[in-house]
Amino acid sequence: MYFENLSEIPTLAAAYSSTIFNLEKNPNIHTTYLIEPNEKDNNKIPVEAIREILTHINSIQTSDIFVVINHAETLTPSATSALLKTLEEPKNHYHLALFTKTPNRLLDTIRSRSAIFYLKEKDYLKTTPEADPKIFELAKKLLVVSAKDLPPLADEIIKSTPKTNPNFFYQILDTTIELAEKSYYKTKNPIFLQ
Repeated sequence: MYFENLSEIPTLAAAYSSTIFNLEKNPNIHTTYLIEPNEKDNNKIPVEAIREILTHINSIQTSDIFVVINHAETLTPSATSALLKTLEEPKNHYHLALFTKTPNRLLDTIRSRSAIFYLKEKDYLKTTPEADPKIFELAKKLLVVSAKDLPPLADEIIKSTPKTNPNFFYQILDTTIELAEKSYYKTKNPIFLQ
C-alpha cells in the first residue's frame, strides 16, 4: 500500500469506519479511537491511555470498534502489558492497528499476535528523511563513519542527547537506516547495504 502521507492513515481509518457504520444515525457512537504519545507523558504512551480506551470500548454496544495506536514503539512497558492482554484474548469486534516506523522496538509477543504490513509513502525513496537537523547531521556522519572514527562519533552522539528526548539515539539510527536505503536506491552502490 502506498499513501501520500502516512500521517493521513488515522484520519482515513476514522472516515472509513464512519462510512461503514453510517454514524450520522447515532452520532454518540464513536467507532474509531486514536492513541498517540504526547509531551505531557514524555512522548510516551502511558498505561492509563490504554486502560482508559479499553475500559471505554468494553462498554460500547456496536458491531465494530477500531483503535489506532500511532508510534506504537512509544508504549511504556506497562501499557504494552495492558495491550497484550487484549491481543491475547481479542474480541471479534475489536480491530487494533499499531503504526510504527520501528517494528523491531515492539515486543516479540506483540508482533507475534499481529499481522504486519509495511507501508511506504508515495515517492518515499525520492524524499529526504524528515528529522530534526541535529539528528539528520549525526545520521549522515554515522552513515559514512569509519571504524576508527566511530568511538569519537559515539561520544558526540552521547553528549548531544537531550535529557528530554530518550528516543534521540533511536531517531538517529532510524534516520541513518533510511538514508542508507535511499542512498542505495539512488546510487545502486552496494556500500550502502553493508
